[in-house]
Amino acid sequence: MESMETADIVEIALIQREAIGAQLQFWLSATFAVIVASFVAGSRLTSRHRFYIGLLYLLATAMTFAGWAESGSEIVRWYAELESRGILFDAPMFTVVLRVLLMTVGTVLTITFLYQNRELNDDDGEQ
Repeated sequence: MESMETADIVEIALIQREAIGAQLQFWLSATFAVIVASFVAGSRLTSRHRFYIGLLYLLATAMTFAGWAESGSEIVRWYAELESRGILFDAPMFTVVLRVLLMTVGTVLTITFLYQNRELNDDDGEQ
């Protein structure tokens, strides 16, 4: 890394940050897709469909989280290199914590909605 220009390392670190943002956008899109599909399809979704949708959503969430972890470890390496060159380039831990909190709470609520919506629709059909 000694042969790389400092400006190039800064650019790579910023690209890694953008990758984390793109992964968050993907996860948010998947979250809203599950919520909308569950709401629109309502009682037409069988328990098997709900299981598969929930499983795919959990896999997408795990994939996104793994991508964050990988991008985060890369950013830490690039930040360490910048620091060794006398440039402080920090990622605010506040945003990292908020992102993880958003993903955790959002995932739990989305899965809960997926199955709660089924129960509400089953109750409507019994009346």
